[in-house]
Amino acid sequence: MARKLTYEELEQRVKELEKETSKRKQAEEALRNSEQEKVAILDSMTELVAYQDTEMRVLWANRAAGESVGLAPEKLVGRYCYEIWQQRAKPCVGCPVNEAIKTKQIQETEMTTPDGRVWFIRGNPVQDANGNITGGLETTIDITERKQAEEALKESRDAYQTIFETTGTAMLIGEEDTTISMINTEFEKLSGYSKEEVEGKKSWTEFLVKADLERMKGYHNLRMTDPNAALPLYEFQFIDKQGNVRDCLITLALTPGTKKTVGSLIDITKLKQSEEALRESKEQIRLTVENAPLGIGTAHLDGRFRSVNEAYCDMLGYSSEELLNMTFDDITHPDDKEKSHKAFRDLLEGKTPSLEFDKRYIHKDGSVIDVIQRGGIVYDLSGNPLFIIGISEDVTEKKKLQSQFQAAQRMEAIGTLAGGIAHNFNNVLMGIQGNTSLILSGKTSDHPDYDRLTNIEQGVLSGAELTKQLLGFARGGRYEVIATNLNELIKSQNGMFGRTKKQITIRGKYQDNPWTVEVDQGQINQVILNLYVNAWQAMPKGGDLYVQTENVSLDENYTKPFNVTPGRYVKISITDTGVGMDEETQRRIFEPFFTTKEMGKGTGLGLSSVYGIIKNHGGIINVYSNKGEGSTFTIYLPASEKEIVKEEKAPEKVIKGTETILLVGDEDMILDVGEQILKTMGYRS
Repeated sequence: MARKLTYEELEQRVKELEKETSKRKQAEEALRNSEQEKVAILDSMTELVAYQDTEMRVLWANRAAGESVGLAPEKLVGRYCYEIWQQRAKPCVGCPVNEAIKTKQIQETEMTTPDGRVWFIRGNPVQDANGNITGGLETTIDITERKQAEEALKESRDAYQTIFETTGTAMLIGEEDTTISMINTEFEKLSGYSKEEVEGKKSWTEFLVKADLERMKGYHNLRMTDPNAALPLYEFQFIDKQGNVRDCLITLALTPGTKKTVGSLIDITKLKQSEEALRESKEQIRLTVENAPLGIGTAHLDGRFRSVNEAYCDMLGYSSEELLNMTFDDITHPDDKEKSHKAFRDLLEGKTPSLEFDKRYIHKDGSVIDVIQRGGIVYDLSGNPLFIIGISEDVTEKKKLQSQFQAAQRMEAIGTLAGGIAHNFNNVLMGIQGNTSLILSGKTSDHPDYDRLTNIEQGVLSGAELTKQLLGFARGGRYEVIATNLNELIKSQNGMFGRTKKQITIRGKYQDNPWTVEVDQGQINQVILNLYVNAWQAMPKGGDLYVQTENVSLDENYTKPFNVTPGRYVKISITDTGVGMDEETQRRIFEPFFTTKEMGKGTGLGLSSVYGIIKNHGGIINVYSNKGEGSTFTIYLPASEKEIVKEEKAPEKVIKGTETILLVGDEDMILDVGEQILKTMGYRS
């Protein structure tokens, strides 16, 4: 039989669960800090970066985007992008962000604003975890100076030379055979080479990674054959003198009347790194959320779900598609809806920065789930709430363990009290029994006091039976443990009970070759009889009593709350078709003296002794019932490897003698009575 856990050990288990909850909170905080770091990276860029929704409203912009129009970034939020940078009342035709949202592909273009500025604009589609387009990321680079330089080249070579050298963009002039004839200072900075090392000595192909070589040669050849061909910006990877690879954009143009190619390069390495960091961050967040052991979901401000992770679906039994058509209210227990509404109202009204409270969810199968609900509001840079994020921790098992821990404490305390009362009461009864027997020993049945004395003896025996039941609950001592076939024991009890309660029909279903169990057969008979009587009383007009045995194997997940060893067990199920029980009755049914019967019609000790006997056999007993639907008592007794041996009982007889017996006790009355009884049987004490 498994060792019973102490109060301190059970308490330690609960503390370990609480530590695990604390670790999960720390992980959530780390996740929020990671988002702040990525925002800081974007804010440090000189390129204009803005995140827009599908209607082209700005949801977020970096510092450079705000400075381009003389406004703080948060002043851009909520405004249409074409109003801010184009001063238009309608969306721009061919807007790359709008096109990226429609095509789900990166789009690039140049655009001129009313003030004459020329911009290179890249549109990146943004998707959520389910692949739905939620907006676009706009990256804008001011290429006005480069464009002005190209125009100046057409008007004046001298002006071109000045611009070529002073522009902030890396530039080169290449011959038809790809030899570089001229570079500017910015190209020197980008490449790490001096003009003397490059001009007339190197081909621009030497600065390309192998993967881009053929593609860029194709663009060059096209420009040579068709000077007027409309060629866009090209992205490629540039190798500098130290072997570092940089991401660049280049435009190609022919000088009038020549085969010289003018190339203008923009280093977008930092921009690409930031885009990649943002993409990786989003992917890391997605993977973290998807693989988190907690249920994580986001919802619109009206409570409709907008995303859920796998753990959330597993916890509630719904698919993600089903949940995305539901609200928080749809899964919240009806009795907890008002509490939940108040918590989220306080959050939205700024009364609390975050929330944490206990609530109950309703699983798809109708079962109740206990959770700790945490959450917060995600805001834009202007402080406007965007959506709700909720994190739900399933604590159903934790609460079950706490409840079982408290029940174990209560039953242990009751058992201690019951044992003490039974022991002292038994001593009193023994004294009464002994004295009565001594008085009766000298009287015949015609004595005037004979009937009264025998009535006293019967009353004492009834009291002794009560103390026996109390001690069975408190200690559950097994006195004659033998290997037993439960089928035979139950069938024997069925025959006896069926003859006395003919209005009850017993229907048996027995396991073939059940595993052997080691039990005190008298006590198990007492268990079966008590449960049969309980079922009979629940069916005053008669009914069916279903009895079943089954070999089962229980794992640690099932046995741990009951503090017994996992392994092989023989299961006994006893089901009646009676009136059933409510939840409160089920919770107290094994307590001593608890009874639903009228005064004087029951002691309330039958099921408490059943509980004590099964517990002290290293087993488990459960009750399942609904009002008006009958009850099922389920017993698990540990299996044994021992073989069944049938024993023959020797005939009982009273042994008398003349020897001296040492009588020891702590009650004078018991010692006195015991001495007198021994003397009547011929012994000396």
